[in-house]
Parts: sequence; structure tokens; C-alpha cells
Amino acid sequence: MGNRLVTNTRNDSETSGGGEGEKRERRELSRLCAESFTPFCSPSDGSVVKFNLPMDITIDRHTRNIFVSECYGNRVREMNNEGEMIRLIGNDQEDDEKRVNSPRGICISDSGRLYVCSTGNKRVQVYEVLTGRWLASLSTPSKPLCVCLSNEQDRLYVTMPFSNEVLSMGHDGQSTRLFAARLMFPSGIAINSRGDLIVGHTGKSKYAMIDCRSEQLIGCFGSSNSNGYSVNLTIDSFDRIISTGC
Repeated sequence: MGNRLVTNTRNDSETSGGGEGEKRERRELSRLCAESFTPFCSPSDGSVVKFNLPMDITIDRHTRNIFVSECYGNRVREMNNEGEMIRLIGNDQEDDEKRVNSPRGICISDSGRLYVCSTGNKRVQVYEVLTGRWLASLSTPSKPLCVCLSNEQDRLYVTMPFSNEVLSMGHDGQSTRLFAARLMFPSGIAINSRGDLIVGHTGKSKYAMIDCRSEQLIGCFGSSNSNGYSVNLTIDSFDRIISTGC
């Protein structure tokens, strides 16, 4: 699997209707948007790269190019390791099906496919890494947040925090919901070397471990001392969990 880094992000909530909750959310997201135009690095020409609410980051292990999802930019930015932009992905203005809407989690397969959680329109978008060409849309029953691939690269695992579920999905879009109502706002997700799925959530235990073969819950671990949650999560070569909290 390709190397994966994590970026800082902040809480985002789903509301219904046009009440005070939605107005507060819009004000908060507007504030975060203004704060999130922050420099990433300075390319060789001296200019500064800025992002529009960056949410996740991953690296293609073949080209070493960097991919960053920009929630308020409705796109994924591809750059080389000098910070020079190569292309923008998912911002096709001619075809709504090919676009991303409020993208969050991203990951790259060994076969060169980029998977993007398009949270705003309840789908996982699939693109070709080498060209940025759109390949497919995989619908999800609820808003997806984070995504990872199985060690065998044959399945996607997607967190859906607003329905408290994890989705197990094949490349054909066929899916199975896991653990309805047994996880609390599942967010960050990753696979360890044994093939166990690690999911960050807001329960009394910070992480849940799932056996990907049986798709059964193994157990929960790690105490949560706050109301926050693991926004992005990755696992290093020693099976140590690295996560950003919110």
C-alpha cells in the first residue's frame, strides 16, 4: 500500500432543515474556510501554495506525487514533492457525475486508482492517478468521511459517521453495512499488517478493531478523555496508530 500522511481538520456536523443548527454550521464553516487558506510549501518559483480547507493527504508510491483533498475547493490537488501543482482532479465543470462535492478522505491503490470520499453527494469517486481521468462513481447510503483499501486491494472500507456505520464495498459498488448503531461517529480508518480494520470513533474507547475476513468486531481499545474523535488515521510499518484528533 502507498504511504499515507494525515492533515489537520476540524469538526463538521450534519443538520437537517433550516434551523439554528444549520445557521451555526454555516457560520462555523465560513470561519474555518477563511482560516484554512494556509501555506503548504514554497515551490521553486517562489510562490506559495494555498489550500481551501484541506482534509486529507496521500502519496502515490510510484510517482511520489502528493494528493490533497480540498473540501471547500471541491477538488483534489496533485503536486510534485516540490509543491508544484500538476493538476486538479474532480472539479470537472461539464459533468456533475464526475465532480467531487466537499471531498474528505482519499486513498490510492497499487493499481493506480484514486478513491475520493465525495461527502456532499454521498459517493466515492474513482479516478486514474496518472491522468486524473474519472473512472467511476460508487454510491454510498450515507455521507462518506474516510476511506481505506484492504491489504489485498480487493475491497474498500468507508466510514459513514452520520449513520454510525462502516461500509465494506467491492470495486463494482456492491456493499455491506457493518455494525449499525454499534459505533459512535466513526471517522478515521486504516488497516494493520494482520488485515484488521482500525476505526476511530467517539465512544468510551477511542478505537474499534474489526476482523476484515469475518467482518466482525474484535473489540475496542484506547480511552477517550474528551468529546473529540480521530479525524484522520493511519498505521505505520510497526502497526502503530497515528491519528489527528478533533
